[in-house]
Amino acid sequence: MYCNYRPHDFASIAVRSDDTTHRNRGNPTRQAAIIASLSAHPSEPAVNMQTINDDPARRLQEIQRLEQDLEKLQQQLADDAATTRQALNNFAHLPDLGRLRELIKEQELEKLPNFDLMQVIQHNLWQYEHIHSNIVSWLLDPQESHGAGSHFLKNFLFRTCQSAGRLGISAITPAAIHAVDWCTTTVIAEWRNIDILILNREARFVCAIENKISAPEGIDQNYLSQLTRYRQLLNEEFPDYTKHLVFLDFKAGLPSEPERAYWTPENYATILQLVEQTVEQNHAALHEHVRAFMQQYAFTLRKRGNAVPESDQLAQQARNTYLKNRDMVEFLYRHKPDYLSEGKRLIRQIIAKHQDWIPERETTTLIRFRPREWSTFPAMNTGTGWPPSEALMLFEFRFYNDFIALQLTTGLGSNEDIRNRLINTAARNPQTFNRAGADTGNWIALDVREDILDDHDLANWDDPCVPAKLEAWVKDFAENHLLDLNEAIVNCLREYHAEHTNP
Repeated sequence: MYCNYRPHDFASIAVRSDDTTHRNRGNPTRQAAIIASLSAHPSEPAVNMQTINDDPARRLQEIQRLEQDLEKLQQQLADDAATTRQALNNFAHLPDLGRLRELIKEQELEKLPNFDLMQVIQHNLWQYEHIHSNIVSWLLDPQESHGAGSHFLKNFLFRTCQSAGRLGISAITPAAIHAVDWCTTTVIAEWRNIDILILNREARFVCAIENKISAPEGIDQNYLSQLTRYRQLLNEEFPDYTKHLVFLDFKAGLPSEPERAYWTPENYATILQLVEQTVEQNHAALHEHVRAFMQQYAFTLRKRGNAVPESDQLAQQARNTYLKNRDMVEFLYRHKPDYLSEGKRLIRQIIAKHQDWIPERETTTLIRFRPREWSTFPAMNTGTGWPPSEALMLFEFRFYNDFIALQLTTGLGSNEDIRNRLINTAARNPQTFNRAGADTGNWIALDVREDILDDHDLANWDDPCVPAKLEAWVKDFAENHLLDLNEAIVNCLREYHAEHTNP
């Protein structure tokens, strides 16, 4: 049951026409005048301070006037606070917000089966980048076993090329897409490190898709983006082809600034829509097992990330709520938690408590460290992936706005022998190294730990229990899982050291 409150009434509460609220944020001139009057009364000429100092009565008069002005300012601030509190209270009980919550809940529950195939196969399988790359490649390939022909491919190109056009990025036109016979198209996963390559030689067309699930855009030791390298590679290999570059990010991220002129950003809401559209429009042509698989994949996208497309009704309700309550929404937005900077500060403080950990160079979204013991092995100081650090392997706390993960990563190095040995050690010990071998460009993830915080923690961000939980998680990791990881890594390093030390 919601309060009997008309949405448009909020405007009259947030910005009233009476004198109290008119002196509020709607009239900054008055506030400035009050503050200015602390040194000189606006209705009188400037006072000679030497005269005041020489005349005790005049000095007392000025002090009394100053006290009056301070009282006015204090009342003004109290009025501001009271008005804001009332507006916040009214906003929190708006029927519009209740309806918006209902629509979001309805959309989240819509068409969700109880069975999650990926979760049954392996916990957090949906977070593996190569899994999504393989599935999307399969859907895009008109010659694959799904039986939908080029339906998914054509619609994917049509949608992403439209987006490119809106952003002013050069791409094949929608008319040209419909004119091409896409049945002879070749789709290749992991072509020269490009996640997905779409190639149609007859149309002299090539499309590269860089797929991101949780890893950020890769930057090499020369600070060159992987997107730049891929674009240059395509220009060399297909100089006279029409090129279409897509940055497909699960969290709706954007390419780095220099590459935004070439790569069209797209998210998995589009993939979800195209999967469901393909099932619906090709129902008779699809085998029931194929339909079941595609519906399962759609379920994974809906449940596991930001891939739920907004319905028209939900989008319009959100728009109406914003327009009716614009001032308060903007006020709330200005005071929303900065999960990224605050989370980094908490992690930085926690790492500092571990004397046996060495902090390494940070980035905007990464905080790095390594166990001090590793630096005693010369082979572990041959890294070139994180200059000026010489570390070959680092732990990285990765921050994705409201999502924190811990990843053990090996970078580039001048000693490929020890690098390969460490990678193989992780691959041979899957019970210890979670998700070993996940390729993020020139870096290989050997262990990934997620689910450090959940939605409840984010909703209670200011509760002291949240940093306590984060510190407890790191403490448990250091005292348990890290010991197993470290033992396997140190044993590998000792074996290598023994083989390369003269008797």
